Amino acid sequence: MAGETIPNVEFANADALDQWLAANHDTSGSIWAILWKKATPEKYIDRDTLVKTALRYGWVDSLPRTLDERRSKLLLSPRKKGSAWSAVNKRYIAQLKQEQNLHPAGQAAVDAAIEDGSWSALDGAEEGDIPADLDAALDARPPARTNFEAFPKSAKRGILEWIALAKKPQTRAKRIAETAELAERNERALDWRAKKKGPR
Repeated sequence: MAGETIPNVEFANADALDQWLAANHDTSGSIWAILWKKATPEKYIDRDTLVKTALRYGWVDSLPRTLDERRSKLLLSPRKKGSAWSAVNKRYIAQLKQEQNLHPAGQAAVDAAIEDGSWSALDGAEEGDIPADLDAALDARPPARTNFEAFPKSAKRGILEWIALAKKPQTRAKRIAETAELAERNERALDWRAKKKGPR
């Protein structure tokens, strides 16, 4: 999205969002969805409705931002091919199917994800399964194994997802090595990276 001007589109209610996506899901790029906060209940779109509506048309949400006292904005984009699906979004898809409310564009996004493996890419991480290559790296540094297992469940899941999302084998190997090395010092990889970047 570097250099790209992303348009703002304001939505007065959930129906307006659905109607916009119905008309534009297959021709528009990313937009900043301008959304009203709870203090304006007649225009407020709850998060479940917003995410389900985007997924219905093969879109996905990210990057929430505050706009002013009454409004926020949220980046909505067509889902990129190969992007991993979270368990939460897969549950929303199941609900849409049960309601017989999944648009063909949303079904096409699901079918493509199943075909290229991105549908199940995060399953192991979300279940807390340690992959064999990380298993070996932790075993090579005995304190790392003990420390990693003692990390909070949410922290472990975040690290496992970070490893699973590596696009290249060398990137994955680097993330595994970093995870094991830091765990040996009882430090969490993603926490360490956040500290290294400093405040922004």
